[in-house]
Amino acid sequence: MDPFLLHPLNVFNAASQPQGYIKTVQRPGNAGRRLTDEPTAKKYPKSTIIKTTFGLTMKILYEPADNQFAVTFKVAPTEPPLESIDANIKSATTTTTKNINTKNVSTKTTNSHSTPSLTPSLTPSLTRHYLIYPEPSTSFIFLTHPDPLFSRSHSPTPIPLHDALSTATFPASVLEKYTIWTNTYNAYVAERCDATDDYLAPVFRSALEEVVWNVAGYLLAWRIAMAPHVGSVVFAVGLVRYRLAKGGGGNGNENGMGVVTRGFLEDQLRILDSEVVTG
Repeated sequence: MDPFLLHPLNVFNAASQPQGYIKTVQRPGNAGRRLTDEPTAKKYPKSTIIKTTFGLTMKILYEPADNQFAVTFKVAPTEPPLESIDANIKSATTTTTKNINTKNVSTKTTNSHSTPSLTPSLTPSLTRHYLIYPEPSTSFIFLTHPDPLFSRSHSPTPIPLHDALSTATFPASVLEKYTIWTNTYNAYVAERCDATDDYLAPVFRSALEEVVWNVAGYLLAWRIAMAPHVGSVVFAVGLVRYRLAKGGGGNGNENGMGVVTRGFLEDQLRILDSEVVTG
C-alpha cells in the first residue's frame, strides 16, 4: 500500500483552513505530528482522528507495512433546532393552561402536558437517496435511484438546498459548510469560464486546488450519508462515482467505508502526482 495514502488529507488540512472545515486532527500518542508522519510506536497501526466543524468524525487506522487500512465515520449527537424546542414549549404550555382551566380534567391528563417533549421526531418518512456532483445553477444535490421520488425515465432531479439540508434534519453547520463548498466551485467557474467565455477552460488552476475541493466534498457527502433518513449518497468526482452508505451492506460497514475511502484517496493521489509529472 502506498505509504503516502493520507497525503491528500494532509494537503487538505493545510490548505482548507480559511474555509474552516476541520476542527481538530488527532494522532493519539503522536501529538503535533502530521497525517503522513511516522508514528512513534511502529508496531501499532497509525491512528488518525479527524473532527470536522460540521459534526462528522473520521477515524483512520493505517499501517502501510501490514497493508492495514480501516475507516469509520461517526456523527456527533444532534439536538433539535431551537425554534422547534421553543415551539414545543409554547404548545405544551398552552395545552397545560387549557387543561388547568377546564373542569373535570384528571391530574394524570394535566401532568402529561406539563413537561414538554424536547426531542420531536425530525426524521422524514421517506428514505432519501442523493447524487452529489457540481452542476452550476443547482444545489449540487439530486435525487437518484432508488429514491422513491426519483423517476427512472428522467435524469437526476435537482432539489433545493434548504430542502435537502434542512435544519430540521441536519445541524446548521452542515448547510453552512456545504454552501461554502458550492460557492467555491461557482466562484471558480464565474472567474475562469464565465468571465472569459471559455467554457473549455479548467475549473481548477492546480491539482492541489482540485484535491482540496474534492476532499471537502467527500467529507460533506459522508456527513449527509450518515443522517438517519438518508439511505445512500453517490458522490461524483469527474467520471468516478463513490457510493456512500452507513449500513445494510455495500459500503455501510467499517470495511466498506475503508474500501471506498481508500479508492477515493488513491484517486486524489493520482491527481496530485499527475501535476508533478507534467508540471
